[in-house]
Amino acid sequence: MIGQTISHYKVLEKLGEGGMGVVYKAHDTKLDRTIALKFLPSHLTASDEDKQRFIREAKAAAALNHPNICTIYSVEEHGDQQFISMEYIDGVTLREKSEIRDLRSEASQPGTWNLKSGTAIDYALQIAEALAEAHEKGIVHRDIKPENIMVDSKNRIKVMDFGLAKLKGSMNITKAGSTVGTVAYMSPEQIQGEDVDHRSDIFSFGVVLYEMLTGKTPFRGEHEAAMVYSIVNEEHTPAETYRPDLPSELIHLLNTALEKEPEDRYHTVSEIIRELRRVKKHSTSKRKSYVHTPSFTQEEFIRKSSHEHVITGSQSRGKLFSAKKGILVVGVLFMIFAGIYALYTVYASRTPSASLYGTYTQITRDPLLAFDPALSPDGRFIAYVKFDGEYSHIFTQRIEGGTPINLTGNSQSSNYGPAFSPDGELIAFRSSRDGGGIFIMGATGESVRRVTDFGYHPSWSPDGNELVFCTEFVLNPNSRAGISELWIVNVNTGELRKIYDGDAVHPKWSPNGRWIAYWAILSGEGQRDLYAIPASG
Repeated sequence: MIGQTISHYKVLEKLGEGGMGVVYKAHDTKLDRTIALKFLPSHLTASDEDKQRFIREAKAAAALNHPNICTIYSVEEHGDQQFISMEYIDGVTLREKSEIRDLRSEASQPGTWNLKSGTAIDYALQIAEALAEAHEKGIVHRDIKPENIMVDSKNRIKVMDFGLAKLKGSMNITKAGSTVGTVAYMSPEQIQGEDVDHRSDIFSFGVVLYEMLTGKTPFRGEHEAAMVYSIVNEEHTPAETYRPDLPSELIHLLNTALEKEPEDRYHTVSEIIRELRRVKKHSTSKRKSYVHTPSFTQEEFIRKSSHEHVITGSQSRGKLFSAKKGILVVGVLFMIFAGIYALYTVYASRTPSASLYGTYTQITRDPLLAFDPALSPDGRFIAYVKFDGEYSHIFTQRIEGGTPINLTGNSQSSNYGPAFSPDGELIAFRSSRDGGGIFIMGATGESVRRVTDFGYHPSWSPDGNELVFCTEFVLNPNSRAGISELWIVNVNTGELRKIYDGDAVHPKWSPNGRWIAYWAILSGEGQRDLYAIPASG
């Protein structure tokens, strides 16, 4: 068809092809503009009833006027084929933009997430706003997936195929030639052939956001039947298994959107938009982000968050000094540091390096990644976390060596942040099992119980009755994803109390029980500093 003129459209080139037909780039000779033409396969409008329904749904979709929705201009016919003229988008699909690999097989290698969290949230907001507009007009998309979402040359989202998706959604998904790629984004009720409403789009949206953030789909299957079974019957893999740095609010959003029962999901997309804006505000309003988009191999468990702090806050303090006084202060500081450096040089030249830096003994010799070490109170044991390529588990072993013992080996979830109780009898830790939270177990792995359903990096009070914890997982101090609050939980009663809602990470309780130390990056300051807060808050 390239080079032909159909009606007043000159076909320029083929843009793509799929189950919904073939798309061409064309020139509208009447209005002198570039458009796209989508020719539908004849089987989609085989009967007069199908044609009428298609025209009716296309008209409804054409009434949508939103910057994040691809605009439909007209519905026309060419021979026995229906075609649509619509907005031409200079861009790529979300699949191509984010380079999300097809990882629905358990045999696949762990994925690469090439979208920063901030970018994923920006895209998700635009997708959600498009869905909100359509749902308000009574239109359900029914086929939200990366292939139906475009990112244009100005980095704007355009959701495609409103109206067409409804036509496709009425067909049998298990017909010959159907692909797992579509099934992977369907809601349980859609897969089972039930009537669907806007909440089905919310589920599909959750799958897309999950994949943008982790590089994987939440439900896995080596073939279509296995995928269908997983979506209908199995819980999704917690996102923090792949991205432990994700803010708790974002994890809650994903979990709610991916609920099996429609009534357990968000009732409207507007609720999702509010949640996303809140997450975005927390991650961007108080700090400036650096760009960091690495690819991660199987051995690399910790995905760095997308946001780090930039020093911006010293200007106000600088106003306290005149230029003359500032020069004087700088001069004095230079002299002090010069003197310290001179003393250090003399001392270092007379002192063996072992005296300065200590003697180091390697404790673990496993080729797998090990981190989060914690010493038992008597100094005889070390607890630490080891990542096996799929899950992280908590191990203990004697300081002098010996065989490591896996305390969480029976858990198909990630576990980290071990902390010995003051008497050495218990270990508190973070686990992603059962939705995630802070758990306690015996020092040899027995009697696991949950104490909270959120939180990271627990630290014991000296009397062993309480734990202080923060709300953000951080391993690399240079990488932060959001604002982290401080909470205390009574391990006997489960009573929770928030003691600080500013920013605080890696809390540690003082031996006298009066203070909690933590580090943070305050708004506008940029650098990491240590702080202490009374345990009472």
